[in-house]
Amino acid sequence: WGIKARAQLPILILAAGGIEYEWDQSGGNWPELKPQTHFGQLPYMEHGSIRVSQSMAIARYCARLAGLEGGSDSDFALSEMLIEEQNDFYNKLAGAMYAPEATKAEAWAKFLDEWVPAQLASLEKMLPEGQDWFGSRLTAGDLAIFNAFNLTLDIKGDILDHSPKLKAHYERVRALPQLQAYFDMGVQPYFHK
Repeated sequence: WGIKARAQLPILILAAGGIEYEWDQSGGNWPELKPQTHFGQLPYMEHGSIRVSQSMAIARYCARLAGLEGGSDSDFALSEMLIEEQNDFYNKLAGAMYAPEATKAEAWAKFLDEWVPAQLASLEKMLPEGQDWFGSRLTAGDLAIFNAFNLTLDIKGDILDHSPKLKAHYERVRALPQLQAYFDMGVQPYFHK
């Protein structure tokens, strides 16, 4: 679907790696496509004869294609941690958005006012001073953290205001020339209060 959700990270990874892709934003003929997917859900990716389901498997496959897994064991491990941290952000966003109406405001407040600041504090410490990326070069993990922030900023636009290193990192990723065509598409947010 043409929304900022599970497919955004693999798209960012492919674009950053200079890999051409086609994104069927309509979901295609979903009733016809659904039985061809492994688990009957989107996102779903085809690359030649390889079919991949599950968003994080797709993201990691794209990272491998794009050479953004991390060039060293250290960079790979760090990238993997950041990908999982992004997944935590996504799951917390979904938890708040789908909370029962009676507790929705409380769920959003807990996410935005407690959980996010705690995570930002940890991430701010992890980003080396004066370094562009979390590791020695751009990895899928950098794009994953960007993605987590991008989805969350749609809900609360000032989350990075007290995290100068993370804000600079976010702006650095946002400015990557190879990502501009995707941003220019104006893909609409999935998450909302």
